[in-house]
Amino acid sequence: MDSLSRMENMKKKHRRSSAVQWSISVITVLCLIAFVLLVWFAPISIADNSMAATFDQGDIVFYNRLAKHVRLIERSDIVVFKDAQGSLIQRRVIANSGDTVEIREGVVYINEKYRLDEREYTTIVPFNMAQRQVPEDCVFVLADNRQYQAENNSPSACIIKLDDILGIVQFNLNEFCFYK
Repeated sequence: MDSLSRMENMKKKHRRSSAVQWSISVITVLCLIAFVLLVWFAPISIADNSMAATFDQGDIVFYNRLAKHVRLIERSDIVVFKDAQGSLIQRRVIANSGDTVEIREGVVYINEKYRLDEREYTTIVPFNMAQRQVPEDCVFVLADNRQYQAENNSPSACIIKLDDILGIVQFNLNEFCFYK
């Protein structure tokens, strides 16, 4: 009889410890999900056609807020920053600090000799931009939709301080949806 009650007590203890272990696991998973969604990644809805054909208006993309702290921002990264009105904007990095950039008939030249091959993500629209140097701690960005860029060209809008960059776009949620 004593061994039977002892066995029942052990079963009760095991059930309690299992419940505590499951609770800790669930809380840990929920904390990780909250960290990923609230701290690490952030969603943004594409408001215009400035990044067509890479993103369509209305696409939801996630940008990595921590990436800019763990690696250098590189040419061809798509970055998110706020414009003067406070709207979130996404643009492709074309050149880094110290580079010179010139656009002749829509073709981007970096450091007077390197011709940027952008056939993957844009079509060439013939517009010109005089050569300019990218200041220290800044990047030069352009919209993938060069027609949009040509119509809204503003020299100061193309140079972004690294401190003003909120994150680097990692993936497009709409690419993972089957209804598209």
